[in-house]
Amino acid sequence: MPHFYIPHRISGSSLIITDEERMHHIRDVLRLKPGEKVSLFDIEGNVFQAEIAEVSKERVVLSSLTAQVSEKNAGIDLTVACAIPKRSKLDEIIDKLTQLGVNTIIPLLTERTLVRADIHEESHLARWNRVALSASEQCQRDKLPVIIRVTTLQEVLANSAVYSLKLIATVHESAQPLRKVIEGLPAPIGKIIALIGPEGDFSPAEVANARTAGFIPVSLGRLVLRVETAAVALAAYLQLSLQD
Repeated sequence: MPHFYIPHRISGSSLIITDEERMHHIRDVLRLKPGEKVSLFDIEGNVFQAEIAEVSKERVVLSSLTAQVSEKNAGIDLTVACAIPKRSKLDEIIDKLTQLGVNTIIPLLTERTLVRADIHEESHLARWNRVALSASEQCQRDKLPVIIRVTTLQEVLANSAVYSLKLIATVHESAQPLRKVIEGLPAPIGKIIALIGPEGDFSPAEVANARTAGFIPVSLGRLVLRVETAAVALAAYLQLSLQD
């Protein structure tokens, strides 16, 4: 069943869509017709089933809205702060982390991060949010991830007290196998944050600062992974290991 995001709180038994991009997707891409069923999720994570009542050039009308109980938002509360890789691979990372149910994604600046001078512009954040929206609809997710503005490692460490479990993925000699760390955790865990470094890893000073802030250095295996691979591997392992 097609799954669509509505950027406001849904109320009532019907809904009219006039947004050109959304109408194009429903009418011309998916070619949905009156009588077909769709699912919706709103800005608060509420989920509804609806029926298409009208499709025209001017509007799409949805009727018979029925609230649904969703269990898709009941996973672990995971934040991933990922160093911005070269080229445009952050879009791919955001897409994959969204599909894996990550709650919050932080594009991260580190000592060894090489980025474009315009990386702080709002246009980048707007594009990353569009990527997350598309991935959320595709994977039938019922709540959008929060994409934070580009943030330095120092800022993340300074604001990390709210997390119960803090991990930093690194090839530093102090790193423990991720599996060993997870197996030794008490339950329930609470909020989790994981840091993914750039090509060349975090610097020794950054690892030391993270440890001082309560982060546990973890290893993702014997091989040295690309940034995008490490982010997906760590998020997937945590979701599979810690979800009920």
